[in-house]
Amino acid sequence: YKRQILNFISLHSPAVNMIINELLRDDYSLKEAMRLQMKYVEILIEKEKSEGDEQVNSSNIKLVVGVDISYHKIKNEENGVACAVLWDYENNSLKEIKYAIGKIRFPYVAGFLGFRECKLLAAAVIKLSKRPDLIICDGHGKAHPRRFGEATHLGMALNISSIGVAKNFFWGYSNWKKMERKKGNKVPIYANEPFSGIKKDSMKNKIIVFDFDYTLFDTGKFKTDLANSLKNFGISQNQFLETYKKLRDNHQKEYKPLEHIKILS
Repeated sequence: YKRQILNFISLHSPAVNMIINELLRDDYSLKEAMRLQMKYVEILIEKEKSEGDEQVNSSNIKLVVGVDISYHKIKNEENGVACAVLWDYENNSLKEIKYAIGKIRFPYVAGFLGFRECKLLAAAVIKLSKRPDLIICDGHGKAHPRRFGEATHLGMALNISSIGVAKNFFWGYSNWKKMERKKGNKVPIYANEPFSGIKKDSMKNKIIVFDFDYTLFDTGKFKTDLANSLKNFGISQNQFLETYKKLRDNHQKEYKPLEHIKILS
């Protein structure tokens, strides 16, 4: 892979400033993987502030690569075959197809697909004789709990603009089911529920979702934010702190927010 990356850089335009190798590793723990997602999404946010969200001029797109991966087992070991299909966008014609085969080492965990597949997908892309202007990836991009889905992950790693095309809705809120199936139609995806108000009179029928490894966030800031959020459900700060202390006394090694919420409810 390292030799292929060096060849990729030497073959293609000076626009390839660098390939981020730490995003193409598959030997991280979930905590390490999450830290990397948060690190690079901050870089993307700063880039968007300076350059704007629409960083690609469509008139400059000449070559588009579509990527996907399939799985098979060899002697009970999971392996993958990544495929990169290079398309001439101007002439509407197929230019090149490349494959990469390798072992899949990172487990399947929702929200971390990039660490499972991007190493192999990148290996296929960097075999191409020409550098693509755009990647279309079978996965989510910014529609992700940490704004760092597989499409964003791969584009960031290779320093190539990317678009996520996913088969299933993963995260956020949208009225996409009511959208007329017509070419060009679109609906927004919201981070927070925009369609109905929240009643504050009880915890009945309310759901709190912890979509992260909360052991990373058992800090004073996390505790304060959680206490403030529970005020919406009629839980006072004193109630929160008393039950928090009780739970910590029972679970010395690990704070369990789901257990805490059961006590509060």
